Amino acid sequence: MKRSVAKFTIENTGSTTDVVKNMKFRFSGNCSNKWNPTTGLAADVSVVTPTIEMSNTYSRFNAYVFLSSAEEENIKVDVEMLDSEGSLLKSLSFENVHLKTNYVTKYTTGDLFGVTSSADFTFSDAEFMDSGTGKNF
Repeated sequence: MKRSVAKFTIENTGSTTDVVKNMKFRFSGNCSNKWNPTTGLAADVSVVTPTIEMSNTYSRFNAYVFLSSAEEENIKVDVEMLDSEGSLLKSLSFENVHLKTNYVTKYTTGDLFGVTSSADFTFSDAEFMDSGTGKNF
């Protein structure tokens, strides 16, 4: 059976931190956390909000969604990095993220946890086949 999810990965190639305790994702657009086994696609359209508990040794952060079709180009992904109190330390927002069912879209940055106002992202292969839709910015 093929995977019926799209995988979104943020990879940090810079230093890690123990200050960030949770990374909260928010996916919106034609996606869901509910799966229709008949179609193999999303059962509805809803906001998906997975939270990843952090460790200062993590460098790759994965989130999964079901798409409304095999390929969606209009997904918005917001990422919040929170401290132990739940206070916002840093946020990222990606518009028009291109996701494909059974593929990974990987965004890579040199210093995800830095305090600069910009970051450079690229994409590369991972466990899922590369979707070819990652972005540099």
